[in-house]
Amino acid sequence: MRHDPRRTSLDLYPIQRTITTLFSDTDALGHINNISIARYFEQARVMIMEATAPAHGSPLFERA
Repeated sequence: MRHDPRRTSLDLYPIQRTITTLFSDTDALGHINNISIARYFEQARVMIMEATAPAHGSPLFERA
């Protein structure tokens, strides 16, 4: 994949959230663990679903 400088502009992304990293997400050198990246994607997916859900009480978010 080629680097596209236009993709680095946050103005292009209508939904933006900050995800805080935990100390346990990193190794001794400060690198983020692979499983943590997967968890960040899952967290972002849920945030996007919540931000774009039609309304509170949507069947998408009903709890059993």
